[in-house]
Amino acid sequence: MKNSAEVDVEFCLEKIRSVIALISRLLDGDYPHRDSHTALQKLLAVYQKEEQKLLDVDLSLSREIVLEHCRSANVQIVRLKRFLGLLLRSSNLRNAFEIYFPVKMLATELLGKDTSVVLSSEWEFSPFIYPTGLTELPKFVLIGIPASECHNPLILPLAAHELGHAVWRRKNVQVRFGPKIKRQIIDLYRQNKVEFDARYGSLSDRPLMAALTEIYKLATRQLEEIFCDFVGIYVFGEAFLHSFRYLIAPSLGYRRSPLYPGVRTRAEYMVEAAHNYGISGFDDFPASFGYRESESGRAPSLEQRIADEATNALFAELLGLVEKYKGKAECFTEGKGDEQRAFDSLSGLVPVAAIHSLAAIINAAWRLRLDIGEFKVEDDVKLRVLRDLVLKSLEVYEFRKRVEKALCP
Repeated sequence: MKNSAEVDVEFCLEKIRSVIALISRLLDGDYPHRDSHTALQKLLAVYQKEEQKLLDVDLSLSREIVLEHCRSANVQIVRLKRFLGLLLRSSNLRNAFEIYFPVKMLATELLGKDTSVVLSSEWEFSPFIYPTGLTELPKFVLIGIPASECHNPLILPLAAHELGHAVWRRKNVQVRFGPKIKRQIIDLYRQNKVEFDARYGSLSDRPLMAALTEIYKLATRQLEEIFCDFVGIYVFGEAFLHSFRYLIAPSLGYRRSPLYPGVRTRAEYMVEAAHNYGISGFDDFPASFGYRESESGRAPSLEQRIADEATNALFAELLGLVEKYKGKAECFTEGKGDEQRAFDSLSGLVPVAAIHSLAAIINAAWRLRLDIGEFKVEDDVKLRVLRDLVLKSLEVYEFRKRVEKALCP
């Protein structure tokens, strides 16, 4: 009869082999884009390595050492399962595959040519990037798009926001901007020293140091979010503002997280960025969004209030950081001269061609969407036809970019 350690290892081997079999079946499927297939191969190698570790376990060792090998296998199963689901969903026909190439192009411009992208439909309503970078997939960006909106190319600008998170983390923007955040928090501590001392004591006391650390974390996360908004505005201009308003306004019904600026405050910062890039006509943009938390009857904590004040003092400097860390991404203004031609093509029910600017295509589409009543199509199909025209335009955009790359490698 097998001893207990043998049974534990056998059970873990069975679980690991079940995952390996699952990934092998997934690899037999069709993937429209190479990056998803490559990611699966890399994760398969992780599980095969865990399998070999279990096969090599010396059962004569102590029970604790044997169990540690089993625990390592379990951790890998739990840690990576959610990513396997995303990789599978990236092949689902629910996705508008025409959107993938523009997002991949933008990712390589922002982060470098060796960046891989997985774009998947998800059951979260807001687009998101998986925040936890996998050591097994260091050059991958994993983005989830709301399943109900993944055929809507007009929200493509929101992908620039998600890629902004990857820029912030991979280019160590926080590390470089962190000292300025700390100095601002110390200045605010000195201005509010009486209140801090009454609540937490002196700087030598642990509660005060813990509070200041929490303020730094909150302010940094808020500033990261605003940085990502500014990346979206830099790349797409007005189209980013329209996309954000379409998906988020007036709010998503959640109580504000202290890790984010209030949604109306965030909109106000976007207007400031828009003015910086010469965009006008958005002064009433913040009115579409919910009230700040302080206006809703709930007094923020001292930590949140100071973090908000630090964010408000520093947000304008993020415009310079976007310019510094944008890589090879172009500002939307580079395509302004093509926007009217793109608008004329879409208005004439012709996919946009011979235009190099993605921002020009999407901004032209939003101009038409905002005046959809003038679109010369039957009322009940206006939106579907517009979206289909934009998707076809993105196909043409991809074709032209691939031809250019082949001719001028």
